[in-house]
Amino acid sequence: MAEYSKKVLTELNRLKKTAFKAAQDTELNALYREFEKWKKKRIGSDRMEQIINGYKGFRKETLEKQYQEDGDPGIPVADALIRGLIKKEDLSDEAYKSIEILVDLVNI
Repeated sequence: MAEYSKKVLTELNRLKKTAFKAAQDTELNALYREFEKWKKKRIGSDRMEQIINGYKGFRKETLEKQYQEDGDPGIPVADALIRGLIKKEDLSDEAYKSIEILVDLVNI
């Protein structure tokens, strides 16, 4: 894990949690829209089950791995910036400078 000041580490951990919730909300909203299609009989039960299993896979593979407690908080924050889940303005200048290289790497 990169070396962060205590202040920046606290900020990145807070933003990591914010980004996790935003990513989760995005996925749950997409899942909700699929449930609405199923409810209106526009997709079948088999397809709905596949969609649910896909969400479970996304949650386990992406959310839980990327936002794990003991991981570098700069990585998910950089990813969240690229994906638009949080804004650059949400970070202090010091925090952004500490993860700027990660933002560049994630953006590749």
